[in-house]
Amino acid sequence: MRKNRFRSTTGTTANESKWFLNQLNFMLRFIVTVLFLSLTSLILIFGYDLLTQTSFFAAKSIKIVGIKKLSENNVMDHAQIHTGMNILSRDLGMLRKRLISHPWIKKAEISRDLPGTLNISIKEEQPLAVIDLGEEFLMNKQGEIFKKKSMLDSKYITKHLPTIHGLKLKDIIHTNEKPSLQYSSVMNILNMGSKADTILPNSTVDTIMVDRETGLTLKMFMEKESKSFSLRTIAAVRLGYGEYLEKYQTLKKFIKTIKKEQSINMKKDTNIDLKKDTDNFKWIDLIDLNNSNRIVVRAHSKTILPIHKNPKG
Repeated sequence: MRKNRFRSTTGTTANESKWFLNQLNFMLRFIVTVLFLSLTSLILIFGYDLLTQTSFFAAKSIKIVGIKKLSENNVMDHAQIHTGMNILSRDLGMLRKRLISHPWIKKAEISRDLPGTLNISIKEEQPLAVIDLGEEFLMNKQGEIFKKKSMLDSKYITKHLPTIHGLKLKDIIHTNEKPSLQYSSVMNILNMGSKADTILPNSTVDTIMVDRETGLTLKMFMEKESKSFSLRTIAAVRLGYGEYLEKYQTLKKFIKTIKKEQSINMKKDTNIDLKKDTDNFKWIDLIDLNNSNRIVVRAHSKTILPIHKNPKG
């Protein structure tokens, strides 16, 4: 029997039709998806514009808490915000970054209370001292440099700050390493001087001199014309390194004793009344507390005072 020389095309045509329908279906789905996404995007854009431009969410109140040095205008100007703006039109993260870029703002938190209130909480930098590194910088209570000192800082600084001489930049930027003895000693003295009951308040200290070998010496504010003994009649206090609590207690007892007696033994048989005999007593050049068990006093007079052992009581 002779074979059929003509092949049937029915199966091929059916496959081609099926492929075409699949492609058409895919294209239709793609077009519908694109149209849906485009329409959704347009709706979202329109909705965003509507929300961020409507007066319903206008800032009727901007509440700022935590400021003492800065004014509300300082904060709003730096954040570039104002009453009447739409509070949904501002990115809170960006506002926070703007605020903490201000050298006197340590931390900032921002939140919204819909429909028209913006809340800002500020934590300001608390300067503790000025540090001289060739140029003067401000150091905060955490011992960090937060800005270069300028003439404009006077409106933010309401009390005297001691100036530190002798520290190096590597003492301050110690990362994960143990702080240097010099840096730790300075911070110890500054923290003690910040306490209400301290014998040597920071407000009475002009400069903190750091000798990397022998330790710390405090240069005090003086009133050379004073007619009675006080911290204002002391030019300098040498503290050295370590045992600062004990040394402060020793100094406190010594000053208490001198104030009570209102005299200093210049000689074994002579008492000088500070209220009457100001010709002999001018002021104290130095109180040396390098050894916590004794005090060496050098007065501004012809006589150098003898060693005063740790006063009792």
